[in-house]
Amino acid sequence: MGLNIKAEIFLIAIAIVFALFIFRQLKKKKLDEKYTILWFLIAIIIITLPLLSPLIDKMAYLSGFNYPPTVLFVVVILIILMIILHYSIDLTKLKRQNHLLAQELAIQENEINKLRKKVDEHYSRVPGG
Repeated sequence: MGLNIKAEIFLIAIAIVFALFIFRQLKKKKLDEKYTILWFLIAIIIITLPLLSPLIDKMAYLSGFNYPPTVLFVVVILIILMIILHYSIDLTKLKRQNHLLAQELAIQENEINKLRKKVDEHYSRVPGG
């Protein structure tokens, strides 16, 4: 079946614009390098889709899908789910770090308050203080 030339050009144009956008976000330091690599890989996959179209058609018919784009949607949904899981793991890790930092800050503030109290008591006992 495959894609026609207009669809191929459209996919490649989208991938190039997407890659340029990602590069711009990296340059502005709005995106971390580790995520930039992930998004560039997605852009490369989008560019190679026209080349993989015959393979996707064969995979669809071998796996029982009557409509080849369905396989593509299933794969894309799985990739999106993996990305969301990855972000959830990162978010959980950051939440735990934030919690630990808040606890450490509270402990340090308590220690500072105790030291201030001792200093105030010391100077209140010193004559002329």
